[in-house]
Amino acid sequence: MGSVNLNLYQTVIAIVHRKNDDDDKKVVTNKTHRYSKQQIMALVEFQERFFDSEIIMD
Repeated sequence: MGSVNLNLYQTVIAIVHRKNDDDDKKVVTNKTHRYSKQQIMALVEFQERFFDSEIIMD
């Protein structure tokens, strides 16, 4: 079986910018899903609790 190009199915929809750290995170999802800034923050809240973070979207 050949390899699958995930770029056909996934896209970066946002960046979690850590104001007090230099390790920003990409938010990647299936191209058919749409999330708001509030939904993304709710999903990453546990991981980001130690950082001053903001969600950056187009």
